[in-house]
Amino acid sequence: MLKRDADRKKQYMEYALQKYNNDEDLAGEMRFVFDESKDEVFIIEGNMNFYEHFNFTAKQAGSTVLFFAEVIPDEGELCDVLCCKPLDSDDNGHCFGCKNQGSVDLRHPAGGSLYVGGHVDCEFPFMWDSISEDDSD
Repeated sequence: MLKRDADRKKQYMEYALQKYNNDEDLAGEMRFVFDESKDEVFIIEGNMNFYEHFNFTAKQAGSTVLFFAEVIPDEGELCDVLCCKPLDSDDNGHCFGCKNQGSVDLRHPAGGSLYVGGHVDCEFPFMWDSISEDDSD
């Protein structure tokens, strides 16, 4: 089951990278090729909006580049790619979703408007404090 989950996440990253290559009209040796997964966070926020944030490396013409991708997972093998872009050395955008999940190392684009999830400071929605309704007892 863990292998299937890891394979699914790798497919999401590869699909996001393929979309980036197509959107940028990259062909031949200018196309990026998936290299390795670095970090991943699953985010749930709002009215059950699901996002996955990824950092991964990709190779292009002999060099290795760090990417960020945000996808909306699908039950199948595909996903909706909301953002996929190479990160500059100074990119380190803020994301409540990743921070609240304990992943302070996952890097985001500096322009927060490039990704959708992670802008709401909320805890995982299935964990509530066990505060009684009437504490006067």
